[in-house]
Amino acid sequence: MNDTTWTIYREYLERTRNESAAASLTLADVLQQQIDAKAVPTTPGGLLAGRPMTPQEFARYLRVTTQKVLGWIHRGELTATNVASRDSGRPRYRITADDAARFQQQRAILRTQPSVLQRGRRRLPPAPRSPLPPIRHSVD
Repeated sequence: MNDTTWTIYREYLERTRNESAAASLTLADVLQQQIDAKAVPTTPGGLLAGRPMTPQEFARYLRVTTQKVLGWIHRGELTATNVASRDSGRPRYRITADDAARFQQQRAILRTQPSVLQRGRRRLPPAPRSPLPPIRHSVD
């Protein structure tokens, strides 16, 4: 273990006073740091800065599967460039930031006007009152 991991472990040990709990928390913390280190670096706009993305990076950015991104490419919904050295070889797609932004814009959900119909139970308006007094029947 490196110094950072030992520091984390000692901090958790002081808090929990339980070696196994401190070890578990340290392991979870180190694994989360590794996951965060593998995350795709993005620009403030959300896309990778300055270089085309691989389908794997774009899938990680959108939090979908790589197969879904490849499906979009094959169906022509997402524009990508094949940078493989041979046409007969396995394709190596790259997606530019402009193509990714265009794809996201096409799939954006635009907010529409609220529905005229109201949800829930409909209530009938009250019946208009007659200006005449109610009819009373007498039994003889």
